[in-house]
Amino acid sequence: METTRKVAAVMAVTGALMLSGCPSAELAPCQTLPSVQGGYVVKLVRQGPAPAGCTDAETPAEFSDVWAFDTVTDRNIVGSSVALPLPDTGPIPQNRLFQGQFTQERSDANNSCTIPALSTISDTVGGAVLSYKVTDMTFLSGAAYQGAEFKAVVVFTRGTCAATYDALALSPAVACQTNHDCDPFKTPFSSGIFSVFDQGCHLAANEPWTAGAVAFLGNAPGVCFLNQAYPSLGKFTP
Repeated sequence: METTRKVAAVMAVTGALMLSGCPSAELAPCQTLPSVQGGYVVKLVRQGPAPAGCTDAETPAEFSDVWAFDTVTDRNIVGSSVALPLPDTGPIPQNRLFQGQFTQERSDANNSCTIPALSTISDTVGGAVLSYKVTDMTFLSGAAYQGAEFKAVVVFTRGTCAATYDALALSPAVACQTNHDCDPFKTPFSSGIFSVFDQGCHLAANEPWTAGAVAFLGNAPGVCFLNQAYPSLGKFTP
């Protein structure tokens, strides 16, 4: 199935690039949630109107993607996007691989870990050049959060049109029909999302920005996502 191939491509980051084991939990290291846990739903909100000469179809006001990351050394991360997926087999093209480095090994007093910039990913997809240039990344870290949420500034380019976006992301990426599917305490299986986040089911019918993530996950009409701006902490409401 196409979805299976896409999942395999995104999750290829782990098998191809993991270089070390997990660091000690008590050190509250800077880290990402690993790609094997499902990646991050990323919401991108454009800063201001579409650029002159460009349409909302080229640079949407809001859209979503699914990114996957792995922490491969104490400070270095690698990742990929389902919009520019890694191949199932063969060499990993550098132009489709996010790479970046945390500025510190452990989270700071604000439970933050920062990455100034990721390497830009870019390629021709569907006849148009697509690219992501990611800067000002901040992961919510520490023992309670483990990098499950991040925010960033992203320049997204489609063809000759480029716009700047504010990005917000939550891992793991979970498909949903109702808030119950997002419940950290759901039985017999938890959603896998940490209970510290104010999040719930966001349906594509009501929030069109979710369409990209919904299409990738493929088995429900919505995705679990944060209800507030970063860091969106609070009690989950079933």
